[in-house]
Amino acid sequence: AALEAMRRADRGQVWTHEKRTESGALEWVAMMHEDGLGSSRLLLERELRRAFPRGYLVALPDRSCGMAVSRTDADLDEVRAMVARMHADATIPMIADLREPSALSPAA
Repeated sequence: AALEAMRRADRGQVWTHEKRTESGALEWVAMMHEDGLGSSRLLLERELRRAFPRGYLVALPDRSCGMAVSRTDADLDEVRAMVARMHADATIPMIADLREPSALSPAA
């Protein structure tokens, strides 16, 4: 129910920022919504799988920011450096590197 409420609140805007390759492929998206819950949007797996059909990694540099990064179309070294800088400057630092989406699943 909480995920559906988040989808309705955003009116389909899962991310606030994006970067694309010269050919138009999605490299990464960032969720930095005004409500401060950008990192929670990484739980919207259906939308992220649709945006990154060949797979993605996640980043949580700050409590208010989540990122999804293409496994195949992003320069992962460049993105890792960006995430590390964001983490270093974070108000509420979380994780300084990329992770598998499954890392967001609660432990059984």
